Amino acid sequence: MTKRILIHGRRLMLTLALAVTTAGCSSVDWWGGEETLGIRRIAILPMAFADPAGGRSCDLCPADLALEPTTAAQARLVTGFFYEAMARHPRYQVMPDREVAQLDGLSMRAASQKLAAEDRVDAVLVGALVDLREREGRVAQPTQPAGAAIHSILVDVQTGEPVWAQAFDRNDGGPGAIKRRFDVMVKGQSHRWVTALGVASEGANELVENLVDKLDSEN
Repeated sequence: MTKRILIHGRRLMLTLALAVTTAGCSSVDWWGGEETLGIRRIAILPMAFADPAGGRSCDLCPADLALEPTTAAQARLVTGFFYEAMARHPRYQVMPDREVAQLDGLSMRAASQKLAAEDRVDAVLVGALVDLREREGRVAQPTQPAGAAIHSILVDVQTGEPVWAQAFDRNDGGPGAIKRRFDVMVKGQSHRWVTALGVASEGANELVENLVDKLDSEN
């Protein structure tokens, strides 16, 4: 499967060789800027998405990041997956979503600058719902498994520079699918087909785990 994300920039470089996988599974990360220590307070901004009727842009993301059409409801759900994943790491203080909602109407960059001026967080976690691919074909033999692609960046609000970034692009069939097969065979659980949002949930969990690993190594 060829990844749909081609990201260029003087600080964020991703080779095409790393973006091509077999079996529809990839996760690529890269680092920008100097290492930043002491990040504990994080605001999760609403996920960017593309919708013919509107959408939300990410002016902190690479300019050439191409988004496939999704919906506001789907983007809200994926943003919620990041809140749920971060809640498993209470040593990091996440700004409540009701406080983040007060920043509605601001661009991601403007929201980051406002939070920096008020010294409310150390970093913002921003990103984009790049694609949701629904399962297609027969129930037992799909012609297209469910899949999702997410781009995520942690930005230091004081410098405006990214300190961590990662792209997730995966079809159902990765580590999550292996666990589900184990649950069916060993635990006797009933089989369940995963939706595109289900893959996105797995992606948010993986991205947050990798982010926390990065922060833990620096703090």
